[in-house]
Amino acid sequence: MTVPPMQIIEPELRSWLADFVAARGTAVMVDLDSDLGDVVAAVQARVSPSLSITTGSREAGDVVAVKRVGDGRSLWFALNLSGDPVTVTLRSGGDLRELPLDEGQPTRLRIEQGHYVRHVAPFESFMLASDVGGPLDPVPLC
Repeated sequence: MTVPPMQIIEPELRSWLADFVAARGTAVMVDLDSDLGDVVAAVQARVSPSLSITTGSREAGDVVAVKRVGDGRSLWFALNLSGDPVTVTLRSGGDLRELPLDEGQPTRLRIEQGHYVRHVAPFESFMLASDVGGPLDPVPLC
């Protein structure tokens, strides 16, 4: 959590922050003199995305995803907001598989050189799953 600059931190908030940090939470304190680059670096050193979507060596900013968790698995709904096609590399810290959005339709998640890769058409959406229970392959369950 990033704590923005405040002239006064109320006692309730100060207590809550202390409890949060004591419970192994991470707080990045920011003041008016903080360098934005230093703040971003501090946050990035402590936080990683549950799903990294990259193209080349950078995050694929036009491909966004929302995550839901339940029933022992994580689901990500991803959407290419761009009018351009893109090939992305996906990393979740675990195994992934693509779920077809329409019954009977093929999925396009594949493994290349040990990484999950998917070509995404302009404005295309897709769904990924990661089950807690065991290893997965990129082939959808039938």
